[in-house]
Amino acid sequence: MGIVTDKLIALVRAQVAKHGTVVWYDPDGAYADVAAALMPDQVGAAHMFRHTPREGFFALRHEIEQHWGRLDLNAAPRLLIYVPLAQSKAFHALIEYEVGGVVMQPDQSPPECNSALPALARAALEPIFPDARLAQIVDETAAGKLSLAELDQIAERGADAQTGTLAVVFGTGNAAEVMLRFLSDEALDVKITERGALHDVAKVFTDALGIDFNGVPDPKGLRARAARQVLATDFFEATAEGLTSPIPLAKQPVARAAAVELARQWRNRRDSAPAYIKWAGQIQTELSLSAIEIGVDALARSETFPAAETRLQVLIEEALLKRVSTPFLDLVRTRIGGFWSMQKPEIKTRWEVILNAGRVLQEAGRIETALKGKQWTASKLFAEYVYGDNAWCGLDTAHRHLERDVHRYDLNPEQHASLQRLIAQASAQYAAMINRLAELFVPAYKDEDFTLADVQLQADIYRSFVAERVRKGRVAYILVDAFRFEMAREFVTLLTSAEPGWGVQITPALATPPTITDVGMAALMPGAEDGITLTFEKGALVPQIGGKAVRTAKARMERIKTAVGAEIVETTLDEIARCEHRHSVVSWRRLRSSS
Repeated sequence: MGIVTDKLIALVRAQVAKHGTVVWYDPDGAYADVAAALMPDQVGAAHMFRHTPREGFFALRHEIEQHWGRLDLNAAPRLLIYVPLAQSKAFHALIEYEVGGVVMQPDQSPPECNSALPALARAALEPIFPDARLAQIVDETAAGKLSLAELDQIAERGADAQTGTLAVVFGTGNAAEVMLRFLSDEALDVKITERGALHDVAKVFTDALGIDFNGVPDPKGLRARAARQVLATDFFEATAEGLTSPIPLAKQPVARAAAVELARQWRNRRDSAPAYIKWAGQIQTELSLSAIEIGVDALARSETFPAAETRLQVLIEEALLKRVSTPFLDLVRTRIGGFWSMQKPEIKTRWEVILNAGRVLQEAGRIETALKGKQWTASKLFAEYVYGDNAWCGLDTAHRHLERDVHRYDLNPEQHASLQRLIAQASAQYAAMINRLAELFVPAYKDEDFTLADVQLQADIYRSFVAERVRKGRVAYILVDAFRFEMAREFVTLLTSAEPGWGVQITPALATPPTITDVGMAALMPGAEDGITLTFEKGALVPQIGGKAVRTAKARMERIKTAVGAEIVETTLDEIARCEHRHSVVSWRRLRSSS
């Protein structure tokens, strides 16, 4: 028996086992030869009865009833009644057997009772053939072009391909795996030529993609043609805006879907991605993508070509120059984690620049809207800047990220004109908004006598947070220059995501003017709460506490040692970072002093 015939017999046997009695209608007589040759042991030891038009249903019922009388009714009877007619032509002659058991016939529900030859072909051949070839076989069967015997022959040839030459060359007969390995590994060409397997490989692509690949003279040519077909289909199926592909695509939707899935696997598998990148770069030139007008929405649906990714970046830049859109920024975030960002750092960095420029524009616009038509006190401005999930300090974070990413990106004035305009616009709006906030805050702060109720002062930090804890136990006091509040806010987010069990509290503090490094670091020293005086020495401001200068790191450490009155250890963040394990315990006495 063949593969498809075996599937048919297995379906019948399963229904006999489940229901005992099966009335099997075969309107076209497609299974007459199989039914005539069936033996009871093939169908679960069922007793076989076959209707013949010459003898009719009276003779059939007489035969069944005679047998029924000899049955052991204590055991469930197993009967298989084959009728090479439509059920409607039986005129309920077998109604009691139908009700007591189950009917199998074309298009019967549930699916396991559907004996239609196209359905049987699909179920039997699905593990053997790619979707496009399978759909073609099923269509031809439905059109009456293929018999059960012919389907068995087709299945046998397909099964042989999975265990024959292709399996020797590729280590598998699976069609999808064969295509993927062929596209990705040119080293297979020698073995394909030696084994004379080129025709077999071409047939796999033909069956899977619905395009005739036969007649290509060598593996190199077949690979180029197949890669072009796969990538063009993937691109034009995704963009789907009435665009016309320069090369013909498969007519069958299932074949085009197979090409799209093959492209997706080719991209996303680590061992095949390098070959994908090579062919994508070559084929995008062959298709002249630069001459095709494609919109943002269409390009956003595709990851096929790097040129399309770059074109999408330009369109997003131009769109953000006109209006900041949250959906556009969400799209940018998605592309940062996309295929081309992972493969080409310059593409990822450009997306990051676009995102942060957009965030600057978005944050500046949000603050501008909030400021309109309102009177602002210094306390209210301070609160809006530091508190809440949408604190205004997010503008500074976005601008800092923008400056960082612009510094990492190699801007080319000729290639990145729209990006340069976007960066310039974001920088200008940032500067304008920062100036606006300063102009609002300073006079409002003056109106409140330069005092903000319930706001921590930078000069009180040591007394408020460090002094008492030092008396009770060990304290790590980390001094970082230019560590703005928005940076600390971001650091807290990173810390709590990396160490969810840690308790972290962040408290905003008002900086000590003038806000330069020497004054800011002095404000974190013991005694700063009693006041800092400034002297002018050798062209520089020198902060003093209690009449002693604390401008240098050495002077500040001496002041802390004097105030603590116990053993302290000075170290640097770099030295701590060199601990190889995050749970390492390092003795205080082993840490070396460092300036």
